[in-house]
Amino acid sequence: MPKTPVPYHHWQRKRWGICSSRSNILRQQYIEYDCDQVLGFYEVSNLTVNDALPNLIMTEVLNDSEISSLHEQFTSLVEHLDANSVPWAVAWGTALAASRHGVLLTPWDDDLDMMAERRGIESLVQRLEELSEGDWCSAEFVQLKKCKVWRIKGDVIIHWKPTGVPYKVNMKGQIYPAIDINTFLYTVDLDGKRKQVTIPDAELLNGHTRKERGFARFQFPVESILSSRNDFLEHTVRLSLSNSQHVRVNLAFEQRTILRAIYGNDVYESCVTSHIHRPHCENAHDCIPLANWVKKYRFPCCKLPTQLRDGLVRIEAC
Repeated sequence: MPKTPVPYHHWQRKRWGICSSRSNILRQQYIEYDCDQVLGFYEVSNLTVNDALPNLIMTEVLNDSEISSLHEQFTSLVEHLDANSVPWAVAWGTALAASRHGVLLTPWDDDLDMMAERRGIESLVQRLEELSEGDWCSAEFVQLKKCKVWRIKGDVIIHWKPTGVPYKVNMKGQIYPAIDINTFLYTVDLDGKRKQVTIPDAELLNGHTRKERGFARFQFPVESILSSRNDFLEHTVRLSLSNSQHVRVNLAFEQRTILRAIYGNDVYESCVTSHIHRPHCENAHDCIPLANWVKKYRFPCCKLPTQLRDGLVRIEAC
């Protein structure tokens, strides 16, 4: 299903899966009964402290191999960012996972989110081996300069594209799991002193800061992001719920303030499961419309097990 509600006649063919290729009867019935609205697939199901958490919430979306793949992508990328003095931090859902849960990856998420200083990462990729194509970037688009691909290390590659989140990291030959990287800039005052840290709106539209009540921009005073001129707050977290390996992450200095500004004042009390990026069918064209959509839940964070209430802010049990 589309991520946001759109009229059925605007649905792409792939959204209908077998309903469009095998028979239009199912499609007609789906439209007649207005299934996505009746079933509430565009809504968030709200749970209370008295409700049991569905097993879906605590069942990791990624398997052990995929979690290890993300770990390799993350450590290889960070190694190069640090070696080239590129300021970086985890962002969005990954920042929430680190700050609120003490893990790099929550069970209900399937990617990592980061941000890096634009000029630094632009300079870094120019030192990497350039490839003729990638999983997110065809050879034709590379030739047309509509995207670029470089090798970070081994099979870990990074793509640049001109729209949306500009940089994407993945293992060669595997589209998911992946790492999304936004770029941030510094705005300065008349004296040339850094004033704000900003991620351009063009990178965020229809992305991570889309909220129920509108679009939230990422623009914060430099002192709320950096603890010194170039430094983020360092923190050590576990890799995931099932993997106890520890990794070092960088966070915005006033992380709690930033996350509350983006997601709401109750972000440390109220948890919401993530949108799942990849299809849950082996072949999306063979799926019925509902098969690729995972229902989202909002629930009290205090309902989580101890190992997911151990971030920078300790969350007490209900």
